[in-house]
Amino acid sequence: RQAEVYLSINSSGKATVTVTYCGNSGVKSASVTTYLEKKVAGAWIRVDISVDSDAWVYSTTSQAFSKSYSAQLSGSGLYRAVANFTLTASTVEHITDISNATY
Repeated sequence: RQAEVYLSINSSGKATVTVTYCGNSGVKSASVTTYLEKKVAGAWIRVDISVDSDAWVYSTTSQAFSKSYSAQLSGSGLYRAVANFTLTASTVEHITDISNATY
């Protein structure tokens, strides 16, 4: 896939989130906002990752990139990483990808 996110959680509760993008020559810039959520009582609640807005933000003019982030989770449950990509070429394209994992 062109833009994707992958979430893994180890036995100690450390979450690793990897976002990757492989574009084409028409893309002038790309940005991605990534955050973690935990399912609580049927609702997805954003996880405190101790950065601004509890989201990792990355922007580049590169046509391909891979970024990894990590966070320590406070309790067991179902988690997901959400990555919102914005790709700018002759038009602007928005892509959202989600990866789930259980701790």
